[in-house]
Amino acid sequence: MSTTRKQQVDKAWREAHREELRLKKREWYLAHRDLMLARAREWAAAHPAEKQARQRAQYRKHRAKRRAANKARHAANRDRVAQRAKMFRLANAEALRAKRQAYRLAHPARVRALKRADHQKHAARRLIHTRAYRLAHAEVIRARWNQWARANPEKVNAVVAKRKAAKLRATPAWANPDAITAIYAEAARLTRETGIPYAVDHYYPLLSPLVCGLHVEHNLRVITKSENSRKRNFHPDRAKVA
Repeated sequence: MSTTRKQQVDKAWREAHREELRLKKREWYLAHRDLMLARAREWAAAHPAEKQARQRAQYRKHRAKRRAANKARHAANRDRVAQRAKMFRLANAEALRAKRQAYRLAHPARVRALKRADHQKHAARRLIHTRAYRLAHAEVIRARWNQWARANPEKVNAVVAKRKAAKLRATPAWANPDAITAIYAEAARLTRETGIPYAVDHYYPLLSPLVCGLHVEHNLRVITKSENSRKRNFHPDRAKVA
């Protein structure tokens, strides 16, 4: 019998007796487990570079399979995995904090890029959550602001002065002061007649990182004070998302 023919016969026999061979190998391994482990440790100590190369090759070979298995396991044990992760974070809080700090110091540019990408990715959702929080805790936020303003009058004055200066710079010579005054008068009238506080809003804000509007009658509108507070100095398109 030729060598090739013999190899084909051996392969066919192994395929036909695969389960039987697997059980025999496992039985032999269990009977000689300590010996096999000792040999493996001895080989690893003598060939560290080759061991590392084999581990990397094995990891790359089964990466997709391992990810799929981990994903399925997490989905089937979501609560248990979350609880174990929480317990680990609590037990290793200081070590994790030091590790994060070391990473930030070692990779400042990468950390900034990741933060910027995360901010852009979740901007709309963050605005929705911020708006919901402000509506649900309006009284608390107002009390905190009043307390901060009383403790930091110089900072409040600086903010007011900055806005006044911006308004002066944003008022062109062709602005109609009578029309602007009429818009503010309309806001005051609605407040008196309805009992709901109204304010004059700059549709395109005077101070904005995207685009700055002008203090002219065409850029002014009367809206409720609460709506104006929610809009803040956002661009109109971004304020609609919020």
